[in-house]
Amino acid sequence: MRSNVASARLAAWQPLLLAALACVLIGIQVAMPLPPVWAALAGISLLAVAMWMGFAAHRTHQGGDDVHGYPLGALAALVDGEGVGLFVLTRGGQIRNPNRAFLRMVEADGDMPNDGLLFSEVMGGHADEDLRRLFDELRHQGTCKPFDCMRRRSDGWTRWLSLAAERLDNNSAVVIALDSTERKAVDTLLKWQDRVLRAMVDQVPAFIGLVDSRGRLMLHNRYFEDWFAGQNLDERTILDLFGPQAAELDRVLRQPDSGGVTQLALQLTSPSGELREFEADCLPLALEEGPGALSGWVLLCVDHTERTRAMQTLRSANERINRFLAMLSHELRNPLTAVRTACELLQRRDELSGLQSQRALAVMDRQSLQLQRIVDDLLDVARVTQGKIQLQREPIEIGALLRQMAEDFRDAARVQQVRVLVEDTDTAMFVSADSVRLRQVLGNLLSNALKSSTQGGQIELRARTEVGERIRIEVRDHGKGIAPALMSTLFEPFVQADSWSGKGLGLGLTVVRQMVELHGGKVFAHSLGPGQGACFTVLLPRIAPPMAPANDGSSRPPTDRPRRSGRVLLLDDEVDSTAALEALLTLEGYEVKCCADGSDGLLQIARWQAEVVVCDLGLPAPLSGFEVARALSENCARPYLIAYSGYGSKDDVARALAVGFDEHLVKPASPAALLAAIERGLTARRKLKQDIAPSDAAERVNRRQVKG
Repeated sequence: MRSNVASARLAAWQPLLLAALACVLIGIQVAMPLPPVWAALAGISLLAVAMWMGFAAHRTHQGGDDVHGYPLGALAALVDGEGVGLFVLTRGGQIRNPNRAFLRMVEADGDMPNDGLLFSEVMGGHADEDLRRLFDELRHQGTCKPFDCMRRRSDGWTRWLSLAAERLDNNSAVVIALDSTERKAVDTLLKWQDRVLRAMVDQVPAFIGLVDSRGRLMLHNRYFEDWFAGQNLDERTILDLFGPQAAELDRVLRQPDSGGVTQLALQLTSPSGELREFEADCLPLALEEGPGALSGWVLLCVDHTERTRAMQTLRSANERINRFLAMLSHELRNPLTAVRTACELLQRRDELSGLQSQRALAVMDRQSLQLQRIVDDLLDVARVTQGKIQLQREPIEIGALLRQMAEDFRDAARVQQVRVLVEDTDTAMFVSADSVRLRQVLGNLLSNALKSSTQGGQIELRARTEVGERIRIEVRDHGKGIAPALMSTLFEPFVQADSWSGKGLGLGLTVVRQMVELHGGKVFAHSLGPGQGACFTVLLPRIAPPMAPANDGSSRPPTDRPRRSGRVLLLDDEVDSTAALEALLTLEGYEVKCCADGSDGLLQIARWQAEVVVCDLGLPAPLSGFEVARALSENCARPYLIAYSGYGSKDDVARALAVGFDEHLVKPASPAALLAAIERGLTARRKLKQDIAPSDAAERVNRRQVKG
């Protein structure tokens, strides 16, 4: 560089040196004339010096215009092969002495215009702003650090150039240009990926952070900020943030890399003061490369509190279900054993006295009712859960209902030597309720009170009016009481108090709550603890007294048994139940026939002229009960069709009525309900015959007149 500068300075002094040398030679020739030979040699020497100076000047100016004597041409040629652009930029925005690399960058690789290139034309877009920035920085610092400029063409095509400059004088600078389009694209992609990654990490409901080897938090997600709202998290240690509860975690984060993920449980106190359970994963991470490099940890702390609670709830539910299944097996075996024993006795009826036979029949009756109650409880829970219970509301006087319920349970209470007392009320209190369901509620509460009562105990029933047009019904016992820990789950399925263990399925109170809520009421329990008794309270909306006499909930079917008649066809593939039902209907006075499949049933109906058909829906192929009803519906003189099936959902009933059944009964229906349905069918069938008979008589008269 020094030689280039010297050459440049020599070129600048070239005219003066040549003039001085010529004057010296002329002076010598005048003062003392030289021989011709010496004069010729002096002229040749002067010419050689001039040629050497001209060659040096040419070497100096071959790269472009001279700029303060600096040979930019040589430097431009040197960096051109490396793809680095070089040019002189004036304050007025003119580009001088650009090398080929820069011309290729700006797509101007060709003959240069006489007045050079304009920076604004080459760069476009924000060229004026970039030019002003460059010279402002040169004025203050003498150099301009690299910055990115966007070159935009008129067709929208863009490239990025990174420019750096060194000041030549107040009005010009040497500018180095690099094509940074690819680097800019990579930077943009990296920034986008960083934003996406941070957005994803911020959405994770867990502590995620980068911790150095001294336990200091270097990076963190939003969960940290939400948890420690308003606190400065910069370079805070984990122990400082989480407190003494994180001592073990802090120890792990300060130890050397263990070569794998370290997991440990952690309990932290939330900003609201709640103790939360976390699972911490610590992943070692080398932050730098080489020996002695900085290392750290990626920390992930996930809140497992809700999952732990859910698992505990599931385990408790699983335990309750297991207890329920064991209890269900026990509760089913007990009545089945009694029924089976009674059946064995009745098979030896010749050896039994009349009293023994009656006792066996009474056992079968009671235990079959017990089995039916078990099945009803199971079905009621499912029906209420699925919204398939329909209430048949009517006005009910609560005082009369309580007295009737006490009377119903008096015999069972007498066996346990427990008294059932009903508190008298001065005024009548009415509710709008389903009589059967309300008796079911009070029956379950009284049954639980009996289970909890001890010998010589007492059960109290009372009702009174509360403010807000509600009636408060209480069933109180003074027995074994309820543990406080059980109160919150007492009305959940399969839950039983210790005092009731082995005495039911744990569904009674669930049914009570569901039925009371269906009536728009509430139910809750109160107990001071074991041995302190319990009080169950039912709140129901009160209504005004009705004009007609109200039902006290004690309606029962009449006990007299009139002699009946009619042809009834039983269409069911359950042989035992069909045989028992055939015997019952025969005893009632009906003519009965049985069929086990739909095809045979259709033939018997046509031949025998059955008046009523009791048909199961789930008959074996090829004809189900639905298809039998569909086939009979085309006959105007068809029998009365009663669907009698274990399928009792709302959809099943609607489907049965849609295909032609006249009514639907769910197994096991009481004999009284089944007999009432058959009687309705016979009445409807006989009325239909009476309506058809006059038209048949008129048709016969018309036929005689035509023949006459």
